[in-house]
Amino acid sequence: MAPRETKAPLVNRLLNGTMYLAALTASWTTVAVGGNNIVDYLLILALGVLIAARFNKTRSIFVSGWMLLPLVASLIITCWAIVVGSAGSPDSTMQLRIFLSTAAVAVLLTSLAADGGSRELQRVLRLWSLGIAISAAVAILTSFGILHPSEVFVQKSGSRLSGLTSHPNALAFSLVMGIAPIMYLAGVARSWIRSLGWILAMIVVVWGLVLTGSRAGLIVGLPVLAIAVVLWLRSTRLRVVLVPLTILVGVALAFTIPALLADTRLGQGAEDSDAGRILINEAAMRWFYDSPVFGGGYDVMHGVAVPIMVLSGGGIILAIGYYAFLLRPVPVLLAGRALPIAQMGLLSLLAFLAFGVLNPVWMERITYWPALIAALVILLRGREGIRTNPWSKGDRSHNPVKR
Repeated sequence: MAPRETKAPLVNRLLNGTMYLAALTASWTTVAVGGNNIVDYLLILALGVLIAARFNKTRSIFVSGWMLLPLVASLIITCWAIVVGSAGSPDSTMQLRIFLSTAAVAVLLTSLAADGGSRELQRVLRLWSLGIAISAAVAILTSFGILHPSEVFVQKSGSRLSGLTSHPNALAFSLVMGIAPIMYLAGVARSWIRSLGWILAMIVVVWGLVLTGSRAGLIVGLPVLAIAVVLWLRSTRLRVVLVPLTILVGVALAFTIPALLADTRLGQGAEDSDAGRILINEAAMRWFYDSPVFGGGYDVMHGVAVPIMVLSGGGIILAIGYYAFLLRPVPVLLAGRALPIAQMGLLSLLAFLAFGVLNPVWMERITYWPALIAALVILLRGREGIRTNPWSKGDRSHNPVKR
């Protein structure tokens, strides 16, 4: 008689369940309680459960220095603003936002990787992607008059749709970030039914992207989609059949997309919006020129591009801390670049960097999950079940590039 499978301790199951919910709702910025996104509460709860699991000796907590760099840099510039009496005042909300978006996600995913392995990480990625597709589906149903989320949640109303986010640009950002992971999941699905499900999710995402009317979403999203499709075709076993079909679809879209975009802000132009963005960016950069090392503080953190926001609010100090965190997975992803999941992680980072040049998507809770998950999956190759920090430099006898 086969031995009965031992159930994981209750605290571990609670931690995993909380992480699943956090991943699912990471993009739902309009689903909030008391002014905070529901995912914020879930991440805080997950951290509390992780600490309890550590005391119960059923989970380990791994904290690497780079995970804390954005928060440490933020605290430094805040202290500097207090000392010199500049425009930047203490902002506990911003500190919490930075902590939850960066350190909390990194610590929780690392603990999950060390205990549950790549299987749990893949599950979290699927739920993260599903949450994005659900938000896009809400936008589609809203366009048909079936749902009316603006009557329930606080979000911008009008012809541009927001799904389960607070603003059309926020929805566009989440959809662009979801393109690479969803196409990756379609390529590695274990059955054609699951693969078809993710392809349908991709169609929903693209449809939702058009409904946002976001120029940044379309400018960045369409090239990311094209690259993701090429990577998907390379990884799927049905590429002999799908490549000709994809070419036909691409030719058809080449004739139809211009007509579709003609009704969007991308086709109509937005000169007033562009002029306003230039003025905001110029004002933000003046704060950086006045204080290049520490910036002007969060009170003057303006700009409609992530690099300008970071420099205006925190100067070189915040820029170093922020981009050191953001780019930490890159060496791992480049080492495993032959793997589909590494390609997904790199593409998601490129999508964020490109979108961030056009919109101030600085500390969204959704941003860093795909790249961190991809890097952790690569680091775990040959180390499954070993409860050590995957990011540590020890024990690198495995070859992450080996197929």
